[in-house]
Amino acid sequence: MKTLLSISIAILFCSLKPMNLKEQDLPELEFESKSIDLGEIKINSETKGKYIFTNNGKVPLIIKEVKPHCGCTVASYTETPILPKKQGYINFVYTAPSTPQQIKKIIVVSANTREKSYLLKIVAKVKK
Repeated sequence: MKTLLSISIAILFCSLKPMNLKEQDLPELEFESKSIDLGEIKINSETKGKYIFTNNGKVPLIIKEVKPHCGCTVASYTETPILPKKQGYINFVYTAPSTPQQIKKIIVVSANTREKSYLLKIVAKVKK
């Protein structure tokens, strides 16, 4: 009896068609800006920033991952689905190095959009 039930369930799942979203139905992630210039910052200082984005699609936007490319940047983001025409955010805290220099840091964002990843840039001039 268990075998018959297992076979029936397997046949049912195999016969179901996958529900794929059409490309035009995907969320559209639009950033107000993909680059933030922190200007001049002091060595060893922590500086906060925020990227704001809008879902210009017809279905909810889900941010899958926000990954800074170095340990000097920590990011947080809207983890709940963003409804169409609503906004979300990506906050970050950047810790400057102990030596003066120009910096350019990248944060990679992955979402359930046509474009699978987005590069966000942070630039600054670290001074004494």
